[in-house]
Amino acid sequence: MPPNNTGLTSTWIFESLLFGGYLITKRDGVIDGMYFCVYPESGNITCPSGLEQPVKINSNYAYTVLPNNTLLIAQIEYNNTWRLHVIDLPKQTERGNGYFNTNIKSTYPEIHSSINSDITNISIDFYKPVTLSSDVDGKILIYQKIGQKIILRQKTFATQCKLDNDDTRVIIDILNSTFSKSGGIYFVKIENNFVKDRNYREPLLGVKENVWSFTIEDKKMTYTFTSSTTGLFRLTEKGTEYCEGLSDDKQNKFFDELLDELADAVQILRNRLSKYKNYQIDPNSNKSKQKKFLISIKIEETKNEYEKDVDTVIKDISYMMSNNNQTPIGNYQLAYLDSNYGFNPAPDYWQEYKFKLLGILLILIALIVLFILASIREKKGQNIAIFKFALFIFDFIADILFLTNNADDVRELYIPSIIFFTIPIVFNTIFAFLIIIKENKKSEFSHWFMENSKFASIFTILAGVDVEILGILESNIAGFKVFQAPLSDSVRKKIFWGAFSNLFIEDIPQLIIQICYRISVITYDIIPILSLTSSSINLIINIVGRLYQAIIYVRKRRLQPLSIIERDDELIKDTK
Repeated sequence: MPPNNTGLTSTWIFESLLFGGYLITKRDGVIDGMYFCVYPESGNITCPSGLEQPVKINSNYAYTVLPNNTLLIAQIEYNNTWRLHVIDLPKQTERGNGYFNTNIKSTYPEIHSSINSDITNISIDFYKPVTLSSDVDGKILIYQKIGQKIILRQKTFATQCKLDNDDTRVIIDILNSTFSKSGGIYFVKIENNFVKDRNYREPLLGVKENVWSFTIEDKKMTYTFTSSTTGLFRLTEKGTEYCEGLSDDKQNKFFDELLDELADAVQILRNRLSKYKNYQIDPNSNKSKQKKFLISIKIEETKNEYEKDVDTVIKDISYMMSNNNQTPIGNYQLAYLDSNYGFNPAPDYWQEYKFKLLGILLILIALIVLFILASIREKKGQNIAIFKFALFIFDFIADILFLTNNADDVRELYIPSIIFFTIPIVFNTIFAFLIIIKENKKSEFSHWFMENSKFASIFTILAGVDVEILGILESNIAGFKVFQAPLSDSVRKKIFWGAFSNLFIEDIPQLIIQICYRISVITYDIIPILSLTSSSINLIINIVGRLYQAIIYVRKRRLQPLSIIERDDELIKDTK
């Protein structure tokens, strides 16, 4: 109970003090005063000497106890002035050692010490045995202090720590990324309820910010120079939903803040990170109906040997993402990054696709060998048709692969891709069959067709890729009779106009789709590259070929003028 001379017998309010004991208080509403006494664990209640009880206090009854056990009492304000009554409360123990926590005996590293950046753990020694808290608020945090800026470096829950020395020592493992750069000021914050008294299971007080502080020795580690690179992050489903709901300006702000936090996390200058302006839906997540955005980040190289090189930055990012529940990447805006996807640097196309590219190279070499052999066997043959046929088939296969694997990456291009893939096939197939059916009415071609019916049928079907394939039947490749079809001039004209039509219903639209796709996406694998290449080559060859054929046709007409009757005969033949 309070001292008898107070004349009070009602219940007082008890508040625990950092250095042991309790502060007990009681309001006196009659005279705007308050009683302040100290109740030590020994049980002898005392009131601070030289303090008139009840103490005069302002109308809000405002007071506080500082971490050093100093009591501040706000006095009644007069004439726009205010005063504080300062009282040093007696300490019931000399424990504390600068931590403002009487439960802590010592720590490693010590307060205000200097340590190497390669330490693997830190530890806390308590006076009494403790247990690790299983509550979510039981954690310890390591911060880096740069001027007025405070950056989280590591967050560790009590359940991730270990006990030693008869449960009086707590050991916290340090991640490789926490002190990954030498130099700097750090401090450790221990949350309340990080540990509990082993006997009473009572949560113990922690350590506040800027108390347990230390420095990392600056040893000027040198790095090797590596060139700039780009890589991909993927937002989580929640992050994608959040980003998609933002306006353009707020999206830009979101990504700027994300890169700010990422630069702080990996300890590099902010200007070394930049984002590609576009983002796209991850094709894999799109197929699983869990839409997730991919964003492309560029990491600039540095010429400063004491700054982290690009490879080291990538390793740090990957390491932090694999430990995102303890690193800065699991907090604030960085929490929207998908740790399962990680950070994927731009692929080395040669390393990733070298076997496929070697396969294409071998096919090209084989075509060159076939061309040489065909030219040796028949020099007058149009043996270049070997490459033309291969290009048609290659372009067709590339279009199929693009349509099945990539077209849906940009939804706006999917339907146009289907349209300008299907319509040319239907057009060329129907046109090729009509040409063959009509040409079969001529005895000379009909005789050749009967002798090579299977071969002619295959080429008629393949002409669905491009009607110009029919022209290969008269190319006389290597002098083989199967390539000596007696096609009439009217068929050649039809093939010419059919191929000319393909410029507008296939070649140009598909090239535009490929260019739009390249502009819209941030991931670009081998299939779109091959498809864009084949579309470009095909369009150029088609335009040049049509111009060349048109010039030859005009020159022939000038050299061999026809009479009006002959021209009418030709028109009649063409309409049959």
